[in-house]
Amino acid sequence: MRVSALHIYPLKSARGISLDTMTLDALGVQFDRRWMLIDETGRFVSQREEARMALLTASLSGGALNVGAPHRESFAVPQADLRAARIKASLWDDIIDVIPISSEADAWFSDVLETKCRLVYFPDDSVRVIERSFNPDGRLVGLADGFPLLVISASSLVDLNDRLVARGRGALPMDRFRPNLVVDDAPAYAEDAWKAIEIAGIRLSIVKPCARCSITTVDQATGIRGKEPLATLATYRRGPDGSVYMAQNAIHDKPGAIRLGDEVAVIASEPPVIPSAGLMNSSSSS
Repeated sequence: MRVSALHIYPLKSARGISLDTMTLDALGVQFDRRWMLIDETGRFVSQREEARMALLTASLSGGALNVGAPHRESFAVPQADLRAARIKASLWDDIIDVIPISSEADAWFSDVLETKCRLVYFPDDSVRVIERSFNPDGRLVGLADGFPLLVISASSLVDLNDRLVARGRGALPMDRFRPNLVVDDAPAYAEDAWKAIEIAGIRLSIVKPCARCSITTVDQATGIRGKEPLATLATYRRGPDGSVYMAQNAIHDKPGAIRLGDEVAVIASEPPVIPSAGLMNSSSSS
């Protein structure tokens, strides 16, 4: 098995960036989900509420963020002033310290999304601990929903797309699932059974299947919401709790670098709890 794609999402819920090399730091993937939009109450904003966030593009130059949107001039986001007073923001159940960027940034995003919002940055010295029940070592995470890394097999998407086509729907790209790391040459849904994998000497603990939300139904090219893939996933990917699952959350054990083409070794596995039987055809598990 090999790493076939690497992605980061510097601005939470905006489009991702494909990488040749992914650097892992104390919070997860370097520069991944370090910027975030919040509403007037301080709560995070995502494609769940604002599907048009899919149209926001992001690029990095020397760690500086540039953003764009259709029919808009790109905006160079000012560097966060690390000496500035912190404000509180809420991300799911966590209350975190973040740095507001600037009134100009707030105005740009509020204008593009046609709703009042603020841009904030999560600095290195802010502390957000991954949920303890999955994280006995007390490792940290940035502004990802809950875990530093999301891992998926390319064949899992192949199988899903076979099912979508069989139901008269169109096939979907991988960007609907917003993974950090895609593995090639693994059977479809093989990741369900992985408990630990090793890549370039870095151990990734596979700690929790990813319950999928409405963001997967947003076309990342148009910002338009539909019903797939959740409708089809619900026919065969329901977990014991009734949620629909696709891909796996992971925690890395140390800093390092992962590159396209790196070998992926499974070092621990166990029977999966998410249904994965009845694959559509042999090509889905090649």
